[in-house]
Amino acid sequence: MTPAGTITEFPLPHPNSGPAQITTGPDDRLWFTESLGNRIGRIAPSGQLIEEFTLPSVDSAPEGIAAGPGDTIWFTEVGGNRIGRLTIKLYVYLPSVVR
Repeated sequence: MTPAGTITEFPLPHPNSGPAQITTGPDDRLWFTESLGNRIGRIAPSGQLIEEFTLPSVDSAPEGIAAGPGDTIWFTEVGGNRIGRLTIKLYVYLPSVVR
């Protein structure tokens, strides 16, 4: 929001994706969950570039998201009962089963 109160919104490539949580990543981009779209997305602070990464677990419903140590993004999979980790440089998805 600007000091004048202007809000800018950025449409996602897939409609009805259900964006839920957002965090700043180690790469200075904003990372977000798409709980209805089963994806993790990232956007440049300028809003000009949106990338999406589909999760391999069907109906995982990603929700919470946080930057981790090094070049990692951690997120929860409410529908999959897992915690996932995405390595930013390689875009490697490594799920951890919650027991």
